[in-house]
Amino acid sequence: MQGQNPDAVFVSTQTPAVSARILTQMKQLGWKPKLMVADIVPGDQETVTANQDMLEGALTAEFGVDSTNSKFKALADAYKTKFSKDMPYQGYAQTEYDAVYLVRDALAEVGYDGEKVAKWLHESVKDWQGATGSVTIKPDGDPKAGHRAEIITAGKVGAYQK
Repeated sequence: MQGQNPDAVFVSTQTPAVSARILTQMKQLGWKPKLMVADIVPGDQETVTANQDMLEGALTAEFGVDSTNSKFKALADAYKTKFSKDMPYQGYAQTEYDAVYLVRDALAEVGYDGEKVAKWLHESVKDWQGATGSVTIKPDGDPKAGHRAEIITAGKVGAYQK
């Protein structure tokens, strides 16, 4: 791929270790293309810090986190209390946390019937308040939400500004 001189390279892995290995190999080759990275990279500060030179200017996207949301703050504080470090993959953590409580609410509302739970989730979840903020599930089952564009600069992940 290096010989093809691409405009950018998209690093899409499922673990920080694989991302780090790819970035290390690129560095060993002396190859520093523009990068776009999957959300696994910015979600792991150790990977970002250890590969700061390779990731400088890399574009990415993550599910937005509102650290002022009281439910998110409670989740993050509980994690830090238990594990003595900040919660990694906060975008994933908040959505998984909310999923558990949404299923709990669905079961309380309609009982242990999968079809009724699915119907309740698709039709009744409007502005439900969770760690992710206000959650609405569209009729197709997808949440009405999205990722935010980010850029990695000086070893930090921040909002991308045009």
